[in-house]
Amino acid sequence: MPGSVGAPAAEVYAPSVKNGEPLRLVLVFHGAGGRAGRSLERLASYAARHPLLLLAVQSTGPTWDVIRGDYGPDVTNIDSLLKRISAEYPIDRYALSGFSDGASYACRWDSGTATSSTR
Repeated sequence: MPGSVGAPAAEVYAPSVKNGEPLRLVLVFHGAGGRAGRSLERLASYAARHPLLLLAVQSTGPTWDVIRGDYGPDVTNIDSLLKRISAEYPIDRYALSGFSDGASYACRWDSGTATSSTR
């Protein structure tokens, strides 16, 4: 799924949904040097059993922007992706998941230190 201009595309796993049933969106953040698709490979079977919509975001650099200094291009990309995925799927709540640097990013995002127009 394309995000903001110049940012890498995100990977999406969408389970089968009945009659537009709302889904829980899980944003998945990879570790330093990782790739978004690898997270989906590991989580897709779980997401299928517990209808979860997975959005595996790819960082714009080797790791997440705040780990490299401050919020910037990754937050902009995530904002764009959230707007796009919200327009395509019925979402009623969200959760964050991450590995290593991605877990640190998820904790900071959830603590409210990142800005998102869709939160």
